[in-house]
Amino acid sequence: MTRTKSLKVIVTTLTLLSAVTLTGCVATGVNQTSTNSNYLTGGYESVSASYLDKNGELDIKGDDLESLLVGGKALHDSGYWRQSAEAFERAEKLLAWKSDSVDTPAEVAKLLGTALTNDTLASYNGKIFEGVMLDYYQALNYLMQGDESKARVRFNRLNDRQKNAETQLRKYTETLSKSEKNTEGEKKPSENEQKIIAQTENEAGDALSKGTLAIPVGVKSNEIRNPAGDLLGAVFRSTSISRSDKQGGVIDGLVNHASTKGVSADARKFAGKLGTELKSAKQNHIFVIYEDGRGPSVDEFRVDLPVFLISKDVLYSGIALPEFKAGQVVHAKIKAQSGKITDDLVKVSDLNRMASLEFGSSYEGKVAKAVTSAVIKTVAQAAINKEIDEKNQGNPLAGLLMKTAVAAGQAALTQADTRSWFNLPDSIHLGVLKRDSSSALRLSNQAGEELALVTLPNVEGDVLVYARQAAPGGELKVYVQNLPASAQAASL
Repeated sequence: MTRTKSLKVIVTTLTLLSAVTLTGCVATGVNQTSTNSNYLTGGYESVSASYLDKNGELDIKGDDLESLLVGGKALHDSGYWRQSAEAFERAEKLLAWKSDSVDTPAEVAKLLGTALTNDTLASYNGKIFEGVMLDYYQALNYLMQGDESKARVRFNRLNDRQKNAETQLRKYTETLSKSEKNTEGEKKPSENEQKIIAQTENEAGDALSKGTLAIPVGVKSNEIRNPAGDLLGAVFRSTSISRSDKQGGVIDGLVNHASTKGVSADARKFAGKLGTELKSAKQNHIFVIYEDGRGPSVDEFRVDLPVFLISKDVLYSGIALPEFKAGQVVHAKIKAQSGKITDDLVKVSDLNRMASLEFGSSYEGKVAKAVTSAVIKTVAQAAINKEIDEKNQGNPLAGLLMKTAVAAGQAALTQADTRSWFNLPDSIHLGVLKRDSSSALRLSNQAGEELALVTLPNVEGDVLVYARQAAPGGELKVYVQNLPASAQAASL
């Protein structure tokens, strides 16, 4: 092949790749902006409607993990427990991280170690903490349907997942370290490119660290667990009809983990209080779950690299990096009142802290991968542009158009992977009250303003009140389930 034909092939290939990349990302991603705005304009039903067919059955096409996770949670929030469970069952098969394995999945390790592969072109593998949350919501799905048998299976699986999550996180971090050293089968940067990479990182400076500015400080590895899952599992076992659920010290183990490793002193204190209440001979409690706000997400930001380190004859040289975006709080404090008994709900799970562990662990590697990839591509772009100039000395316009095509191809291929389970809550709050003669539960905000007046079942016994508000000014959704659960929860 002649140099001229080779040049045309390269330019054409880059142009085609840019078109494929741009259309592919639009087709596979979930529109976060429209989903979030729908919560405000139409409430939960408006959001969940896009995941159901005309007969009310699950309607999520294909095997896109992000769509199944987001859709499953939207359906869960709207009380479509069965359809949500179906979505999560499909999502679980696609999630690379399994509940019964601690090793880093091969597909994750392969992607991490591939410097020149655009992450957005690969299937979304999910996160460790997303597996934890999937099992948590599946347990709730079956509990709210009144199916104790399936709920028990899911709470057991959640317990296994929680135990393995810390080990998975450690193994994942180790894999990240190894992937930086293991580039077998790849074109390694030349000695000159390695020098340029080091110079580029030094020149870019603090601009590269923007992606981690919103990560909470002081997060510990054990916070990959969901304490709300531990405590709800203890509530389920304590209130179920099965005697075996109350044997073997499982309830105490779940409570003890939350009481010793909770995210705050208040959360640890609450776990101890709940443990005491669960041992009460008279089972006549109101257990409250409140999910607040919108959880963390991932955005993209771009950094223009100092191209003078390579060549002045380059039209584009930049990288796209993921940026951790903290969740949005609706109510920092919630008070529950039944008759003369009041209780401040306690934040026991912080999704920002859970999600930040994996993001923070992988960020440095993603920066290194992005810079290395950009330098290699830009060196190639400079060489192509030089050849373009040589072949188009009498036609500068044609040369410029070809250079623009090359730059457009590189820019299109420079994208950060922003896929995430973005409609999780910002935080999960729990509370427990002893029931008195009152038949209602009042939920109010920090200013004392009433948010909901929940009518309780007119029978003695334990009851679960499950509330969710995703956005300021948005709908507050409330469900009530008798414990032990034997029928579908009531929606208020």
